[in-house]
Amino acid sequence: MSLSGVGAMMTIEGAVNTQVFDLYVEHFLVPELIKGDIVVLDNVKFHHSQRATRLIEAAGLLIALMALPNGYSGWVAYCTNGTTEWLQMN
Repeated sequence: MSLSGVGAMMTIEGAVNTQVFDLYVEHFLVPELIKGDIVVLDNVKFHHSQRATRLIEAAGLLIALMALPNGYSGWVAYCTNGTTEWLQMN
């Protein structure tokens, strides 16, 4: 998500796991971003994949980990509001 909109989307049938997330990072996320962008990840276990971290960092991207309380369902609104405000200030 950026000021220009939402990008790097992928749809799958079934659940996401580390293997799916790694493929998403490699084939969808990293190609859409530019050096210096920040990738914000929450505390979902598969977001801590070593392969995904290596791919993101190798592309010159920064990783910001955001710890959310267990069961927090409003993460999209939280992330959207906070990211938009931060981007507008910088």
